[in-house]
Amino acid sequence: PYIIIFLYRWTRGTVGDFEDMASMTALPVIGTVSEKSDSSEEAFRHIRTQFLHLLKGDQKVALFTSYANEDAKTYTAISMAESLANTGLKVLVCDMNFRHPTVANYLSIADGKGLCDILLDSDEITLSSLSGLMMPCPQKGFDILSVGHAHHVHPADLLGYKRLSSVINLLKKMYDVIVLDSASMATYSDTLEIAGLADITCFVCRRGETPKTVVSKLADGQLPSPCLILNDVKS
Repeated sequence: PYIIIFLYRWTRGTVGDFEDMASMTALPVIGTVSEKSDSSEEAFRHIRTQFLHLLKGDQKVALFTSYANEDAKTYTAISMAESLANTGLKVLVCDMNFRHPTVANYLSIADGKGLCDILLDSDEITLSSLSGLMMPCPQKGFDILSVGHAHHVHPADLLGYKRLSSVINLLKKMYDVIVLDSASMATYSDTLEIAGLADITCFVCRRGETPKTVVSKLADGQLPSPCLILNDVKS
């Protein structure tokens, strides 16, 4: 029976359970969570512990991405941010999905000026100007920086702005952990544009959906220090 199980896992084209993922990659799998599970809070406590263990020195910036839009990436990023904030850390969730921004809407917060506005502004970027764009989310315990208004500028062009690096460096002075909720990677290369700004990558995999070939390529060095979170596990 063990041979049958091994062959089934090997031939299936998408990721399965925790053991399946662990057997196909040397990358750390820092946890599993089901969006509908009553034990999700405890699951994220475990993920938080593993995540903080992976951060080295003064590293603060975590890039959250996935293969497809349906992988519950934003849910995972927000839940992780809330779990981190529960330990007393000052946490920011920065929506960097310029094509399909979701963070403000997910949290039922009115989207105002945000990251795009300050990237397109010609004024010097200061701690004061950034502070005015932060939107507190009291029920979750962290702040968010929304996408704002792109003013018809192509997302890939905005993500390539040199000012973006200055923004992230200033945010590091304001927060203990910065969660970058980026675009999924199946269609666009936006995430690769900003990968150099992050210290660690949390790649969200969806059971039965994320191709194994995608996971196997995560160790190619394009994303910084990738780790895996398995979502929608049968509970």
